[in-house]
Amino acid sequence: MLAPTACRRNDPLHSAVLPQPVSATETTAVTRPLRVLFCTDNFGIGGTELNAVRTAEALVRQGVEVEVAALQPDGPLRTRYDAAGIPVHSFPLDNLYGPGALRQGIRLAALVRRGRFDVVHCHDIYSNIFAGFWARRGGDSAIIASRRWGRDSTQRRLDRLNRMAQRRSSRVLANSSEVAQLVRGDGVRAQRVTVIPNFLEPEAFDPLPESDKAAWRSARGIPDGAVLLGIVARLAPVKNHESLFRAVAKIGARFPALHLAVIGDGASRGGLEALARELELDDRIHFVGMVPHRPNVNHHFDLVALSSLSEGFPNSIAEAMAAGRAVVATAVGGVTDVVLDGVTGVLVPPADDQALADGLAGRLDDSAGTARMGMRAREVASERFAEDGVLSMLLALYQELKR
Repeated sequence: MLAPTACRRNDPLHSAVLPQPVSATETTAVTRPLRVLFCTDNFGIGGTELNAVRTAEALVRQGVEVEVAALQPDGPLRTRYDAAGIPVHSFPLDNLYGPGALRQGIRLAALVRRGRFDVVHCHDIYSNIFAGFWARRGGDSAIIASRRWGRDSTQRRLDRLNRMAQRRSSRVLANSSEVAQLVRGDGVRAQRVTVIPNFLEPEAFDPLPESDKAAWRSARGIPDGAVLLGIVARLAPVKNHESLFRAVAKIGARFPALHLAVIGDGASRGGLEALARELELDDRIHFVGMVPHRPNVNHHFDLVALSSLSEGFPNSIAEAMAAGRAVVATAVGGVTDVVLDGVTGVLVPPADDQALADGLAGRLDDSAGTARMGMRAREVASERFAEDGVLSMLLALYQELKR
């Protein structure tokens, strides 16, 4: 992979600059459709990439003309852009420097000039730097840079360039108030930072038949009667699955029916499988791997966990809430925007195995209370992260920036 108003702490998107939603009448009363160029690194299945394609599809349904500039033109999500009739332009790069990058940059500037886009919306660190720079040379389109990650940047050599791209953009879009604070810390004025969360597809709220859930568990060796804890996260050090495994080991004897489903894949898988054996949990931890992003896998779980050391906006937690599941998660980054502690879930300190174990045990001991949390979580997800409300904020931002 190439590669401000005062609010209560538990209010989502606290200290955020939010555009005012636009009514359906206002969004359709423009003299010509909005034209937006999405810029993205790749079409892989990740939080940023899924949010981009969901947003593009929703914008097209609203009558916005969307095109995409991709630095890596292939990947599983490409078919969704094609199915939506969204033109995709390829700008393959081996790196961000050199003659190849110069040639692709000139092509991108020409596309922006020819396309007369109202907004060029960059979605990740690579498109912030590359597309943001060249789009400015292609015309007078407004340029949105995005910050969708927490403090765990794995691209430190690019951080300086990204800070420059943020400062030169028309607006920086952050997906949580915690991420917005990082952007402001990079020297971007507060009035140029807008917080708009990721949104949930309507299908995320759709319940699954009990027969489907039973079949799903059986196919993965999860026994009947298991109390299933789930985690949906790539297998990478920042997600700190190790802490969750150790927490499960601490309470395993007390909850003999407890099983853990690990959804996702990544470089840490081998080490995590070895840790599961070391903790004598290899019969209770199920490595499911990657799953389709539809239907919402969280419907299969009784309780959901996230043990990350850093987060931007935790898609998996928002999706768990849409499924009506209480969550136990570490209080890092955008998690604190999404989870209302004691209301929709439980927040614990990061890298604290005992606190995570206690949080899980408290929810497992109180099944009725956990069910009520789950019901409230679903309501909160519908109120704050449903497609219509979030999309209206994004459309308002586009209209504000349109020149």
